[in-house]
Amino acid sequence: MSAYELTRVVKIIQITLYALTIILGSAGNSMVIWTIWLRLKPNATNVWLVNLAVADLVFCISRILSVISLHLHQWPFKDLLCQVNGLVKYTTMFCSIFLLVVISADRALSIWRPLQAKGRRTVSMARVVSVGVWVVALALSMPYAINRTTDLNVNNKTKCTMETMESKRVRACLFLMRFLFGFLLPFLVIACCYALAWWGIRRSHLNRKAKILRTLVLLVLAFFLCYAPYHVLLLVKMVNKKNNWVRLGLPVAKGLSYFNSCVNPILYFCVGMDRRKTFRRSISGALRRALEDDGIAPVTKGGQTGREGVKFQNQRAKDENVNEKL
Repeated sequence: MSAYELTRVVKIIQITLYALTIILGSAGNSMVIWTIWLRLKPNATNVWLVNLAVADLVFCISRILSVISLHLHQWPFKDLLCQVNGLVKYTTMFCSIFLLVVISADRALSIWRPLQAKGRRTVSMARVVSVGVWVVALALSMPYAINRTTDLNVNNKTKCTMETMESKRVRACLFLMRFLFGFLLPFLVIACCYALAWWGIRRSHLNRKAKILRTLVLLVLAFFLCYAPYHVLLLVKMVNKKNNWVRLGLPVAKGLSYFNSCVNPILYFCVGMDRRKTFRRSISGALRRALEDDGIAPVTKGGQTGREGVKFQNQRAKDENVNEKL
């Protein structure tokens, strides 16, 4: 296969991943927002999940500009839209990742300190945290938007890029900041929190223990598999920009990282799917069941609390009381 044909195949794969992200992400995250808004009572977890779905939804819709650019082999829009597109992309990306960190920390805390967490996990607190996450994400995204501009590539086509920056030091700092705050640190926190949650659940007597553990593993694996290739290749690009792995692999890895924005709804649906019912009958309740099946058992509008989540919290509370008496 010639270099031209290989490049063409890579572009087709990239466009396919972008299109899947837009279609599945828009539909899936809209369904999550609808399910939480209409079927579940407001609580801290649901506030964070709604904000996560909103961030992913905006990210997915904004990728339409990227698909148009790839199809036309150039950036057909104005310089201002190039910067706005970068701002939206990085703000929603950072926000989504940081909210995953918040949710994972909340789950670990709710399992190991259920009574303390219950008193502090209010809807108002969750809204304040969510606003803080959006503000931090916006602040981190500003340098990427400011340094983004249009330029001509080797084929005399207009592209939207940050590679025109004169200072290599500034460019390296932006790459490292994206690697640290967009992957490494969040992944370490998420992995540690879910490891603690795993340990706590294994010590419990929950009937759905295997299902919850499987969900936690899938969430961590999805985050790692979607983001790791992209950030590894970005680091390689800093050292050797002309590396063939970077030239061919980075576009596909970028599409894979975008795909993470539609992974969570897919996982929620698969976990909540009732195999004893038909697909049509299961789809309406699958997301609701999955969102109720996390380690903290959100309350539904029917007024019922997940009994197993309460059972585990009560058991943890009894254990703490025994330890205090000893």
